[in-house]
Amino acid sequence: MPETDFAAQLARLAPEVDEAGAKSVFERHRQPSGTPRWLLPAAVVVLIVVGVTGLVLMRGDDATAPVSPVDDALRPNDGETLIADEAYFEVVIVAETTVGFGNAALVGSTEELDSLWAGWNPGVEQPDVEFAEAVALVMTRPDNACADVVTRFEVTNRNGVSTWIPVFEERADACEDPLLSWLYVVAIDRAALGDRADIVVPAAELYDVSEQTIEYTAPDGTPDESDDAATVTLTPTDVVVPLPPEGEPELHNTAAGMFYVVNHGDGDVSVIQATIDLISPVDPDTTNLMSFVVASESGRSFFSEGEVWDAWGRSATRDRVDDLTGYAGRVVGDEVEILASDATRVEGDPEVPDGEQYPLPARPFGDGITVEQFFTLSSSGPIWRMFDAQLVVEEGVGRICPVDEVVDPTGCPDAGMVIDTQVRSGNADLTSWYGSPILAFQDPVRGFTHVIPLAGYSSRNERLGIDTGDAFVTSIRIGCGGPDGSLVMANVGLEMPERATRTLTVVEDGQELGNGTTSGSGQVVIGFGLTEVPGENAELVVTDGDIEYARIPIPAETVTSCATSEAAPWEPPSESGRDDDVPFRVVSRPIGGSGGGWIGWAADQAQLDSLLTLFDRVGTGDPIDYESEIALLVSIDGGTCGPFFDGLDLVDGHVQVRTFSDPEDGCRLPLDHEATVLALPRSELSGTTSIAADATSSPTIVEFATDSGRFLAIGDAGFQVTNAQIDCRNTGQLQLTILGHGDGVESMAVEARIGERPLPDATSPSVNPADGALLASVAIPDGVVLDEPITFTVDPAGSTGGLLESPPISPDALGPLPSSCR
Repeated sequence: MPETDFAAQLARLAPEVDEAGAKSVFERHRQPSGTPRWLLPAAVVVLIVVGVTGLVLMRGDDATAPVSPVDDALRPNDGETLIADEAYFEVVIVAETTVGFGNAALVGSTEELDSLWAGWNPGVEQPDVEFAEAVALVMTRPDNACADVVTRFEVTNRNGVSTWIPVFEERADACEDPLLSWLYVVAIDRAALGDRADIVVPAAELYDVSEQTIEYTAPDGTPDESDDAATVTLTPTDVVVPLPPEGEPELHNTAAGMFYVVNHGDGDVSVIQATIDLISPVDPDTTNLMSFVVASESGRSFFSEGEVWDAWGRSATRDRVDDLTGYAGRVVGDEVEILASDATRVEGDPEVPDGEQYPLPARPFGDGITVEQFFTLSSSGPIWRMFDAQLVVEEGVGRICPVDEVVDPTGCPDAGMVIDTQVRSGNADLTSWYGSPILAFQDPVRGFTHVIPLAGYSSRNERLGIDTGDAFVTSIRIGCGGPDGSLVMANVGLEMPERATRTLTVVEDGQELGNGTTSGSGQVVIGFGLTEVPGENAELVVTDGDIEYARIPIPAETVTSCATSEAAPWEPPSESGRDDDVPFRVVSRPIGGSGGGWIGWAADQAQLDSLLTLFDRVGTGDPIDYESEIALLVSIDGGTCGPFFDGLDLVDGHVQVRTFSDPEDGCRLPLDHEATVLALPRSELSGTTSIAADATSSPTIVEFATDSGRFLAIGDAGFQVTNAQIDCRNTGQLQLTILGHGDGVESMAVEARIGERPLPDATSPSVNPADGALLASVAIPDGVVLDEPITFTVDPAGSTGGLLESPPISPDALGPLPSSCR
């Protein structure tokens, strides 16, 4: 039992009185605050007078004498509760407010308090807080006409972190009972909080106000008025999930949202949001679309829309702007309590292993439901639901439509079952389709608020979609482009029929302002330079040779001019910028030689040296660190006006070169082709890298192994070369063996070159009509030194895929090369 002889306690704890300290504490606590002060127990009052703080250590119902001086952080042991009285805090304000109850924040500077006061607008005069010594806990609480009083903080130990909980007590015997919101501002000593502490604002269950946890981290250096307290508010969600095995992320679809839980061991978990905002590839004006975040096969990183995060949610992109925040977890036994977090950044540097693979689950939650089945459900969410249905955004509104009623899509049916969503588009003339399946988030009050497309997409512009010989112009945008933003650019989206070619020309009053030509099929976007900003009479003329298909008015644009720079001629970018999906740096710019329109790769210096034999001069630049980087060699066909290399995009999962062309009066760099060697960080690439093998609007896609540079495949589903390698034939001679697959292939012709030297024709290319398997062998004559790149062309007769021409490939990438064939 605790001693009751206060004089004996005092003599033991303070045999000598620190009069100066006692006077300082007394003067501090005699200052008036916004509420009346209540007397502490007599023992605590005596201790304050003699300069010892009123901290009480409690175990269960027992309490010992006060411990710890005020300038030390409070660090309770497991199972202990320390009672911090007003020596550790000061109630600065308690006042009725117009702000709703249930808010809480921790601020560490006058500027931060100014911002909070401006945002909350509480209708109360802003107080002065000595932020050099304290941080301010600001909260709104529900109560009757007589507000409760903060009398102390209980400080406990939760998982090694000191946790401060304010204790509210009633001080009035009787009071009127109107429900009011009360504003509290409580200043807490920084020294007592230490380097790290949690402040837990208790729930007000009668008024449905949840408990809130605010993380405090002391700023570096000596606190002053400019320091901000690093705070994170954690709010319980009432969602509890099983603790997954260590290193195996588990996806959960709950009332609190969709997230992964990652077990890092030793009681540490991270909770990774499974959705990010999505900019629609077919209509950037669409809102409330989201993208699914995919876990890697190793469980040590995540991927979505060209971005990579580590297992803690830390972004691995160069600018580190978007960590995966929003959730936190607390391990309790074999379960994890899910907390909502307002953190904007995860501490520490990202750690993403090399060679990560990100398989996209087409159906993250198994079977979907149809629109008809949804109307039989009684649940109203909140939850993500998977639909075997399409999202159609028509006339600016997104609706979930049955799959079987959207054939050769014309929009949602006028009659029948459809589901409205809050997906919206600012372009009412554009109709967009997102194929089945889709994920849609159902809010019990607002309905379906967000949609995640999991399949393909397409669009058609109803206003611009004039019949142009089976081609549709889906969008026209005028803006500024080029490296310094000085070039007036037209960007035109089209939906092209198979193997079509279109020339697009912007004209005004008979004067041509600029043009571009594109070929291919499906969704195409082409950009080209203009001599000036088009006026109200400008038109887009769509032609193919001498055939004019359409004249379409140019929509009114906000851009009136683009800044010009006469200081220096245009040069390709030296490194990636904000418009690039894949980071890079320029290593060198080879000159002369065969050039051509192709894009090659190298995973080591020997592979790059092989590609550089095609150029007269290879240029010089910074060395490539092949431990952390790979090389791309970009060679673009062009004239005196371009196109020129302008950056790297990520399109449908493959790296694609972005180009632009100068208008005629701005032509520079009189080259037949332009070549650039780029270094790309391996951390931004998966184990298999897909690249567009040329800079055309409909490029051929090539895949290679990121770690070794080994060629893997080229082509698409219609016709694909699935392997090419140098090996030994039965006669003991080197040969290039090509394997492939194609639907409907009747025969094929194969040609190959080493450098500029053609190799003999393929030996009896074989085709198996039963399964579409293809095989061809090209002999490599004796005496040929494999120090130049190899290029092959495969032309399948009867295939829907068409001719394939590989970019130059280093022989080392077609290996391992045999040391001898004899």
